[in-house]
Amino acid sequence: MFATRAMRNMFRPTVRLMRPIPKEEQAAHTVSQRLRSRIKSVPPELYPLAVVVAFAVSAAIYSSTRHLIVDKTIRLKRQNRAAEAAAHHHHAAVEHHAPEPTPEPAPAAEPAAEPAAEPVAEAAAEAVEAKEEKKEE
Repeated sequence: MFATRAMRNMFRPTVRLMRPIPKEEQAAHTVSQRLRSRIKSVPPELYPLAVVVAFAVSAAIYSSTRHLIVDKTIRLKRQNRAAEAAAHHHHAAVEHHAPEPTPEPAPAAEPAAEPAAEPVAEAAAEAVEAKEEKKEE
């Protein structure tokens, strides 16, 4: 009886066993040895690019950190949480279309009082007076 093609395929070695075993890249190497071999594979033409990118990243980190530390007007933490909670509650009520209470009728008409002076104008006048006093000193 002759061997058929199926029989020949059954008893031949697998492709994996016919190839040589690949050498492991990191066998018996320390981390620094592996890094050194990777750095050697980088073309020298890219060194100036690496220097420029490293400088730009370090300058960005420096200026961002300095800005956060030096500038005292930046709000890094939440403040006045009670007001924010009230505002959030008000917005939530408006979004849900809650019926607004009807305004009460105004009491009997009283004689109109003189309108109060505007606080912004008073503050501006005080600021001008304070500047003039500093100039005189």
